[in-house]
Amino acid sequence: VNKGSLDGVKKNMVVLDKNGHLVGRIVDPISFKETRVQMITDTESGVSVVPQGKGVPGVLIGDGNGRCRLEFILSTDTAIAEGDRLITAGFDGIYFPGIEVGRVTSIVEKGGLFKTVQVEPTFKIQDIDLLAIITVDTKEFF
Repeated sequence: VNKGSLDGVKKNMVVLDKNGHLVGRIVDPISFKETRVQMITDTESGVSVVPQGKGVPGVLIGDGNGRCRLEFILSTDTAIAEGDRLITAGFDGIYFPGIEVGRVTSIVEKGGLFKTVQVEPTFKIQDIDLLAIITVDTKEFF
């Protein structure tokens, strides 16, 4: 991103696309005029999310291939379904609650404790020519 510390950019600030969908967060290093964004599709990313209108929290983790998966959804949980829209829950202390993140594309029962839930991010990589960095710290509100 072509904004940096001279523009007030700091680590963990939230990054949205031009439609208000979650892209990721600011990570180190931050220089005077540029910074890096860790996208939600990164395998090292983790975002607390819930299906919109439901209270089933999970952790969204990137798969490194432009998609995500929802972790820690119990195999006995029937509240999540294909097509559900996911929004940030705010439990991680980084992302404000209510930001649109993605849509559940498939759910696979593995026979273990947790389900495999695949998620298509709402933002499109080809549309991130314009980004918004939220400069308000979530800790000021929570």
